[in-house]
Amino acid sequence: MTQRELGAGPRPIWLRVAALLCVLLVGVAGIAQAAHIHGEWLPSSATQVAAHTALSPGLSEDACPLCVAMHSALPVTGFAVLLMAFVLECNLLLVSTHKPRMLWYFAAFSRPPPHR
Repeated sequence: MTQRELGAGPRPIWLRVAALLCVLLVGVAGIAQAAHIHGEWLPSSATQVAAHTALSPGLSEDACPLCVAMHSALPVTGFAVLLMAFVLECNLLLVSTHKPRMLWYFAAFSRPPPHR
């Protein structure tokens, strides 16, 4: 059983707001890092772009930590989707070929009267 099922109650609103702020902070930090590393894509004058690329010639997708992390995680997600589809297909195949132990049939049933 999870904590919620054990009677922990609903989560407080401040915890949800803190979680949302953390997710937004990670998103903004990722965008800021990508804009900083790949700054030549930002609209600016040609002289600034030339100065930036001359100072940091090694900064490309190969040197960007965010790009390396995303490109290394992408094949894993594709494999995980294929693995989950395979497991689901196997489970469906097993369930469809499984015979029930005892036949169940509907009959109008009501409980007996209470004992006094």
